[in-house]
Amino acid sequence: MAEYTQNYSLKKPLPNEFYDVADQNSNMDKIDSALKKHDDLLDKKVDLDETGKIPQEQLPELDFIPNSEKGQPNGVPILDEHGKIPADNMPANTPTLGEDGKIPQEQLPELNFDTAGSAATVQGNLNAHINNKQNPHGVTAAQVGAYDKNQSLTSVTAGLFGLSASAVPNDVLVKIKTLIDSANENANSRVIFKTGSYIGTGTAGKDNPNSLVVDPRTIMLIIRYRMSSSRIYGTVAGIFSVDLLTSTYSDMAYIANWDEANVDVRAKKDGNTIFWYDQNDYSTDQLNISGTEYKYIEILSN
Repeated sequence: MAEYTQNYSLKKPLPNEFYDVADQNSNMDKIDSALKKHDDLLDKKVDLDETGKIPQEQLPELDFIPNSEKGQPNGVPILDEHGKIPADNMPANTPTLGEDGKIPQEQLPELNFDTAGSAATVQGNLNAHINNKQNPHGVTAAQVGAYDKNQSLTSVTAGLFGLSASAVPNDVLVKIKTLIDSANENANSRVIFKTGSYIGTGTAGKDNPNSLVVDPRTIMLIIRYRMSSSRIYGTVAGIFSVDLLTSTYSDMAYIANWDEANVDVRAKKDGNTIFWYDQNDYSTDQLNISGTEYKYIEILSN
């Protein structure tokens, strides 16, 4: 608390107080007023009375603080011989320091703070809100720039896969995977065929073998044509067990539906090409009659 000078009550802030321009200006006004009165007094001729003193009426008007205002409410405090405000002249409710230099607990004002544990309660509520995944604020997909249900999967599209309108895109993906697995399973249980044809050239024998490129998965080759002659009438077929053929010629072929012929066909496999010839040099038995169209079927493994 600031101190005051003894004569003119000039305010002297303590070292730990903030400097206030208003206090400085007030002090300067008091000094200026006192100097002016002093100068006026020096310039004024004074007539002394019979006692040698200046008559009261010639004394200048003094700007002093009445005793009635000293130590009173809203007045000026009375300083002791040390220039400090006596304890009995301190304003009401002014705290006093204890022996440790601190304001005792009983003199501290009531503080308006949260009760113990309230901060933990607030933090608990905040954590519960953070962990709430049920969209407590009702945020829409449009507000966060996301697709809504109809944009990601319409009820019409869901219906195409036999799903309900509440289905999500992942349900469709699971359905597609199921359909693919089912299709693959069915494909593995079916026989795979490939067909083709060629035109006979009329040659035969070991030096003139027939050749045909087949699928790498082919396990059986059936070559057929319709023949009509004085002795034979009907469909003739040559059957090759392709998966049993080797790189050298062997008797791994036979002709069906032609009992009158002495068939002696030999065949081999080189890569994906099948070679065969008739040892008796018959183009008929070799399935190579000139100008005749031969159709064939390949049976493939899965």
